[in-house]
Amino acid sequence: MKKRDVILDFTTLLDIALILLFFFILFSNLQVTDASDAADKKMQEAESLYSQAENMHEQLENELEHIKEAPDRDGENIDGILEFDKGLNVKFILEVQSENVWELNVYKGQESIGDIRSDSNVAVEVIKLLEHSGYEPGDTLICDYIYNASQPGTLAAYRAMTEVIKSVKQEFKYFYYSETDISMMED
Repeated sequence: MKKRDVILDFTTLLDIALILLFFFILFSNLQVTDASDAADKKMQEAESLYSQAENMHEQLENELEHIKEAPDRDGENIDGILEFDKGLNVKFILEVQSENVWELNVYKGQESIGDIRSDSNVAVEVIKLLEHSGYEPGDTLICDYIYNASQPGTLAAYRAMTEVIKSVKQEFKYFYYSETDISMMED
């Protein structure tokens, strides 16, 4: 065999080796990319779980604060319970006229203390009505929230009222409410 034939034989072997090396590098890079994407996804999940844990921690701290304050609030709590027992508590009655038009009728006992339309700032108006009725932010308020879920447009109004109630709870720390869907009582 001549020297030139030997060089040509090694050239094809070198080509095959380079092709194999190229594919090895290409596929290892794809595996690193997949692993990086999986790690990013796990990181996002961990951040979401951490955020949820922080929210739960904050809620538990607020509840613990309420529990610690409970012995000092016996008088206010008893007043709220007695008011509820006599039917003199606050009632929110949601009346839906159409998809985006509704009205909140606010009662204290059997007496109407105000009607608030959906086109106003409902949360601010509710807080004003409660303050005008003699309630203070430290009072215990037990409220009935009554609506008819079978009426068209109630879902949008219910969502808006959920935000209203959150705002009221921020202003009145001891605001408690129950929801009654009167459509469940219909035949």
